[in-house]
Amino acid sequence: LSDSLKALALASDAYWSKSSTKVTQVWSLQAIRMLVKNLPISLKNPDVYQARQQLLYGSLMSAMAVSNTLPGALSAVSTSLFDRVRLDQGLGSALILPDLLRINLSVLANPEGLYDAFNINNPEDLRNWLETVSVSLGSMKLTDHGLSETDLHKLVTQSMLLGIIDNNPLPLTPAQLKSILKLPIIYQYLIINLLYSTRILLYH
Repeated sequence: LSDSLKALALASDAYWSKSSTKVTQVWSLQAIRMLVKNLPISLKNPDVYQARQQLLYGSLMSAMAVSNTLPGALSAVSTSLFDRVRLDQGLGSALILPDLLRINLSVLANPEGLYDAFNINNPEDLRNWLETVSVSLGSMKLTDHGLSETDLHKLVTQSMLLGIIDNNPLPLTPAQLKSILKLPIIYQYLIINLLYSTRILLYH
């Protein structure tokens, strides 16, 4: 699961990288299709050999694509999260993939192709899918992994200093990256408040 999510992130980084080409984008899209289609099958029934084989092929195509474009923001953040709080890199990538997709949509030549590969209609669909398949790796809320609000500055600084974040097609500022990373934290409190408000309405 973790390796497949990491491969999905690398394929995404390669697809929208500044140095992407038509060839690397074809590889990236094919990798994403294979991974998205076969990961749920393999998780549900690990004995399905064909699904596991397709995950390996998808990971290989992802590696081929990113080796020709270099990794980007997803890799920078997931590496920093692992270094800071030992958060699984596959899960770390999944945390911010929907937000980077949303940010980069405006500069993608073929966003429909990427939507088709992910089998989604919008970035929120991708977030929902990732939350479903990632459940065995742990929570997608950064606060559940020991990352506090005060840790964000160091995490953002480390991610920016790795250098590979510059491969993103749109410039990402430290403030923007911090905002992306805060979303899972904010989301947690929104859900709690929503549940509390619903409970109050039910009892009145």
